[in-house]
Amino acid sequence: MDEDTASMSGMTSGSDSPFDDSTEGSVATPSSPGTSVYSFASSIDKNLALKEVHGRIMNGTNDNYALPADGEEHGRLDIQHEMLKAALGGLYARQAAPAVRRALAKRKDGDQNAILDIGTGSGCWVVDMAKQYPHAEAVGLDLAPPNFVS
Repeated sequence: MDEDTASMSGMTSGSDSPFDDSTEGSVATPSSPGTSVYSFASSIDKNLALKEVHGRIMNGTNDNYALPADGEEHGRLDIQHEMLKAALGGLYARQAAPAVRRALAKRKDGDQNAILDIGTGSGCWVVDMAKQYPHAEAVGLDLAPPNFVS
């Protein structure tokens, strides 16, 4: 890498990687800053996002997704999450662990890594990832808002 490219990327001589290798292989403690969650506080937002069908709360924004979005469904998703963690030996496949640790290692340049969970459901995977990598920004997106009260 030439000096112009290095200065534009924020990298300095001595290392071609912006990542701090000292965190590779370590497990972070759950000392991350407070969780930030957007929730539907107004009844107008809630009525637009959710609908009741046969006694179950469903996503009201998309008729193609037919699974519920209530506490019972989130409980099922939490059990599924624990089963998959047991089957995979963690939050992701063992074979991917070195690559995930490298990708999410704390950066030397101060930039923040990010974790994105699309279709987050109950959100337990993204919360567990945020606990394991407290220096990374973790975002979970879903069609329906999370239901933290079962």
